[in-house]
Amino acid sequence: MTVKLIISSHILKIIIIQILIIYIIFILIKRNDFFKGAALCMIAKNENLYIKEFVTHYKNLGFKKIFLYDNNDLNGDNFTDVLYSELTSKFVELIDVRGKQKYQYIAYNDCYQKHLNYYSWFLFVDTDEFLYIKNNISLKDFLTNHKFKNCNIIIFNYKEFGDSDLLYYDNRTVQERFKTNFRYIVSMKSIVKGGIKNAIIDIHRPYNIANFCNCEGKFINPKDYSTDGLEIKSAEIRHYITKSLHEFYKRLIKGWPHVKYNSSDYFNFVNNRIAYYFSLNKITRIKFNLLSPLVNSQILLNNLIKQLNDSEKKKYL
Repeated sequence: MTVKLIISSHILKIIIIQILIIYIIFILIKRNDFFKGAALCMIAKNENLYIKEFVTHYKNLGFKKIFLYDNNDLNGDNFTDVLYSELTSKFVELIDVRGKQKYQYIAYNDCYQKHLNYYSWFLFVDTDEFLYIKNNISLKDFLTNHKFKNCNIIIFNYKEFGDSDLLYYDNRTVQERFKTNFRYIVSMKSIVKGGIKNAIIDIHRPYNIANFCNCEGKFINPKDYSTDGLEIKSAEIRHYITKSLHEFYKRLIKGWPHVKYNSSDYFNFVNNRIAYYFSLNKITRIKFNLLSPLVNSQILLNNLIKQLNDSEKKKYL
């Protein structure tokens, strides 16, 4: 009889412990503290100069994992040459998509759908985009803040940096090199809540997901909202879009994966990028002489000549 009582008492203790564990898990979920971490999904090509800084930044920020889709040419760069320790520690997982064309959309959706139940949030950014959370708030505290309780997507504005009048690459970090020539613009880069099975992740704006918020927790219409030019107090993405003059030039010469080289789309794309470059950066004779031969629009060329002439006149006023 005593043995039966001891067994019954032991079973009762196990049941009570299990009930307590379930209750604690329920409370944590209800308080939004059941945080499975945040993962970053990205695709990159020819980024060996910058990928180490990028990965280090997001590791220090508090991300749990980076899924890096290696889209280098078959005989091109190898990320293993610069990310050995990060790959060994499994903080970075390398997915081989070398040589594939127009793969960014596919990579993002593959990453999200394969891992959607393992992480609370997923960020989708490029190698020149650095998320900053302000006021010394941790990534976890930011994402588990009560203001995001009903948000499935958090949209970040860009703080977009120009060339800081630098002409060439040097071995300082991009964050050290480019600190001036910036402006705030609306971006559709976002961090998406995990667990949404029918979500479609596009390059800028996900689909089949409700409840878009800005990074202050305010609900927004993703098709019609305006915070252009506004600095958001809690977070931003710093976008090092042009880097130095010659880095920008080399990028133009190489072209972009989604645009066929020397096609009409390519020339339109180059024209647009050069126009944007000079809207963000100060025009000088050196910059004009290097970039103007790539311009395939007389209207744009005339406009750049006028800007240059106006700039030259200001020196003597």
